[in-house]
Amino acid sequence: MKNLLINPFERIAGWKALAIGICFISLTAVFGKINNLLFDNFLHVTLCPHTFGMAFLGSGLNWVIVSIVMLIAGKLFSTSKIRMIDVAGTMALSCAPLLLIALFGFLPFFPKDTADIIRAFIFTLMCLPPMIWTVALMYQAYSISCNLKGTRGVLSFIGALIAAEVLSLIIFFAISSFSPFVSDVSDNQQSKNIEIAIPEGQTVNQTAEIVIEAFQKSDIKTVRAYFDETMKNKSEMQLRAVWGQYTMRYGKLKDFNANVTAQRYENHSILLIPCTFERGKLNIQLAFNNEGKISGLYFK
Repeated sequence: MKNLLINPFERIAGWKALAIGICFISLTAVFGKINNLLFDNFLHVTLCPHTFGMAFLGSGLNWVIVSIVMLIAGKLFSTSKIRMIDVAGTMALSCAPLLLIALFGFLPFFPKDTADIIRAFIFTLMCLPPMIWTVALMYQAYSISCNLKGTRGVLSFIGALIAAEVLSLIIFFAISSFSPFVSDVSDNQQSKNIEIAIPEGQTVNQTAEIVIEAFQKSDIKTVRAYFDETMKNKSEMQLRAVWGQYTMRYGKLKDFNANVTAQRYENHSILLIPCTFERGKLNIQLAFNNEGKISGLYFK
């Protein structure tokens, strides 16, 4: 049993490993969605609401990219014949420990929001063993499927893992920003129908104050109500995920100063609003069009 937990690939490989691994990946996505845990790459989990589309995209994309990158690394550094099914199957099975993290969401001390710092810290500590276990299994999978051991195997694996992590994160956010499959269509459409008429004489600073206060309450629907039509085409769930990442990192938004001087750029008014969070400072940049609607949003 011990050998099976540490190195199952001597007994399970190829199509069998692929089938079992996909089952674990699917369960991780489902329970992650239920508990608002988004696996946007192997070594990063975000606590935020998201759709089933985003859940399966994150978990599945991680596996596909790491399999491709490990296959390329194996072909570059190994002299043995490498089969794609062996790499893909063992890498899929390596994802099994991540299911534990998704199941942690059912525990009574699981943080329900990013402001629960103590529980979030406990949860982070609990995530370390499954993630370390996952990386250890991935190395065993890489070593066996690509026949690479020793210094060459370790160094090439580390390089490939870092490359896969970066690629999966970039590609995930690129796809999730434009694909309707990962958007909550009903909520997104409902948000599009929310139109707030900006009163005559209301300045962009006053609008910015309303929007930042909405961010402070995690009221993303109100934030999007001030977007122009182009900005409203972006997924509400994606904005929730991005805001959830920043609040997970910096804590709750405590204070801000919207009384800043607007800078003109072409046909836009730009406000760079300094914000103070529980664990640091961050600027929120808002770009307003001539109608006073938000046409750009950036976190700096």
